[in-house]
Amino acid sequence: MKRIFAIVLCAFMAISMTACGSTSTRDTYKRENNTNLDNAILTAKVKAKLHETDNLDSSDISVKSSNGNTVELTGTVKSKQEVKLAGNAAHEVNNVKRVENELRVK
Repeated sequence: MKRIFAIVLCAFMAISMTACGSTSTRDTYKRENNTNLDNAILTAKVKAKLHETDNLDSSDISVKSSNGNTVELTGTVKSKQEVKLAGNAAHEVNNVKRVENELRVK
């Protein structure tokens, strides 16, 4: 009887530990998906902001977001003023904490 109890107890502990592990994996997956969604939303907001900014031709600007709060601008613009306008516009978007402005003047 004690042997059966020990086997059942070990089986229960193994199942409990497995469940904890999969919860952790599930949480990590949810966090990664939330970050991906945050990045996609942030990218869309920055692109919209660049498009509506006066005196800025954003047609050759690429936007990439990471960590849900960092934006990278790449591509070309016509002047140094447009480089600054694009960087400032990106900074104005909610939740943007860092802008990596890699724009070049053509």
